[in-house]
Amino acid sequence: MFYPDWVRSFLVGFFRTINNLLLAPQKVIWLCLTLGFLNLVLDGSLLRLWSLYRDQIKIQADMKDLERQNADLKLRLKRAKDPAFLEQQARDKFDLVSEGDLVFVFSEEEESPN
Repeated sequence: MFYPDWVRSFLVGFFRTINNLLLAPQKVIWLCLTLGFLNLVLDGSLLRLWSLYRDQIKIQADMKDLERQNADLKLRLKRAKDPAFLEQQARDKFDLVSEGDLVFVFSEEEESPN
């Protein structure tokens, strides 16, 4: 098979470079690591991995917040079963009184402009 001189010289130079590279194991390791890193970056896998990591942190923070809210709601539910608490809430929110309580009623008087 006949190749032009420039193709022959290019192939000889290329394979000579590959042969020299394979004789130096440290260079082979660095080349493999570089190609692997470039593959991760160009493929987008590294970016997706970073995005998933950020999502995981956000979800864990949301979970902790929801667990705190859940504990608070359970405590409020437990307290709501107590009749004394219900009575106190009725007094505070609806201004209710029980028998025997002393009630003061203040009338609003208009001030005279004297």
